[in-house]
Amino acid sequence: MAIVINGTTGIDKVQDDSVDIADLSATGSPSSSTYLRGDNTWATAGGASSLGDLSDATTTATSNIGLGANAVDSITTGDENVGLGDNSGTGITSGSFNTSLGHASLVTTSSGNYNVAIGRATMYSNTTASYNTAVGAAALNANTTGGYNVAVGRNSMVANTTGGNNVAIGDVSMEANTTGNNNTAVGRGAMAANTTGVYNVAFGHQALDANTTGNNNTALGRASLSGATTAGNNTAVGYVALGDATLTGDDNTAVGHSALTATTTGQHNTAVGKGSLISVTTGSSNVAMGRATGANITTASYQTLIGVEAGYSNATGGSNTLIGYQAGRSLAGDGGAGGVNNVCIGNGAGYDTTAYTGGRWNVVIGDFSRGSGGNAEAEVVIGYNLSSGAENRFTFGKGTNDSAINFGSTSITAPSDERLKENITTATAGLSFINDLRPVTYKWRQEKDIPDTMQAHVADSTTRFCNDKTNHGFVAQEVKTAIDAHSEIKDGFEMWDTDVQDGRQRIADGALVPILVKAIQELSAKNTALEARITTLEG
Repeated sequence: MAIVINGTTGIDKVQDDSVDIADLSATGSPSSSTYLRGDNTWATAGGASSLGDLSDATTTATSNIGLGANAVDSITTGDENVGLGDNSGTGITSGSFNTSLGHASLVTTSSGNYNVAIGRATMYSNTTASYNTAVGAAALNANTTGGYNVAVGRNSMVANTTGGNNVAIGDVSMEANTTGNNNTAVGRGAMAANTTGVYNVAFGHQALDANTTGNNNTALGRASLSGATTAGNNTAVGYVALGDATLTGDDNTAVGHSALTATTTGQHNTAVGKGSLISVTTGSSNVAMGRATGANITTASYQTLIGVEAGYSNATGGSNTLIGYQAGRSLAGDGGAGGVNNVCIGNGAGYDTTAYTGGRWNVVIGDFSRGSGGNAEAEVVIGYNLSSGAENRFTFGKGTNDSAINFGSTSITAPSDERLKENITTATAGLSFINDLRPVTYKWRQEKDIPDTMQAHVADSTTRFCNDKTNHGFVAQEVKTAIDAHSEIKDGFEMWDTDVQDGRQRIADGALVPILVKAIQELSAKNTALEARITTLEG
């Protein structure tokens, strides 16, 4: 073709604003509705007045539209179908309300309804299935009769045949699924290996990506539950939570970055917190809440750990209850008798200063309270910053101000070390004070008869306070009168006391022991003097 301008041909470049349409030499008359053809002639622009005028368009039955070779070309009774692309929807006969956009999409669908296929070879094998949505190359490619699926992303649910009610969003998400149903996978590679597993939920890149037949799993986070294959009823929330090892154990819950990440056959575990129960492999029925709680547990079971680094060092010791920041942190366990059956509750309980390592049967309650040694056994400690003095002992109090009783004993001990005392003098309170006390027998009142100013009062109750027996003892008010009458009784004498709430008066019979000893000594001295007189008189 040559453009002739003012008798000159072969112009390589026409300069801007240098050519007027009247200077062009061409056959025909130019106008606003003509165009210049390759043969140097002006022609009138034309077009199709409807899709039916297009050579590749197909319209049959009612409101069907096809654009592309063989697009929706087999329809007999189906209505309102749209096919754009070669062979798109070519198999539809009686199906209705389908939308197929892309080469070879919805190729074999015959009677399926309400399907949407967008992308090359999407829903290629679908036959009678309905209510599916596939977006992305080869999405739902092998689906035949599975219905109510949503697949968005390249090769998402590409192998699905009859599985239904699935949602897969992301490149190769649920790629291997065949008959699994009621699954939701969102993220690249999410549930990629699932074949027949049902009722699973996976959100995140590679979440639950190794699952094949496991059911009822929930994975939220990148690579969460990524090692699960046949396991069921697991819940993982967080990056690689329950994610690194091949998991076949059931009923585990992991919430937090790397929580329960090494678990293989362990089951019934609950881990909440970054790195909690991170090393558990076969251990079961453990509960850990807090960052790095139970971080070194491998095979131990039946642990309850709540608090940052609680039970941190424990590996094989089981059946411990450790609650509080670093509670029982050093309990290691030896796979045998050590590091088992301990209870530590409180900030640093069982760890601060003197830490349990392999102890067992211990109970420590209170911030910074501790046992008597690393491998101590059978100690009970209740109080703040308190230390047990020995095994087989119950110790309670605050700091070094404690009371204790050995198991099987009837008397409570308290600190009495000479190194703690000063101004030591011989007491004079004795027989005179004892003689002013009145031992009595009594029964406790019915609760309705107790003054209503006291907490023990219960209106109309005929139940007796404490017990229904006849008891031996003292009356607190009388003891207080006797104490006030004897100046030799010092202010540290704790036989009598009172409650703050309602003024209830109390008696500590054990406080009488030193005074009873003094009284016996006085009587013994008198007895010795009398014996001496008798001896003298009897000559």
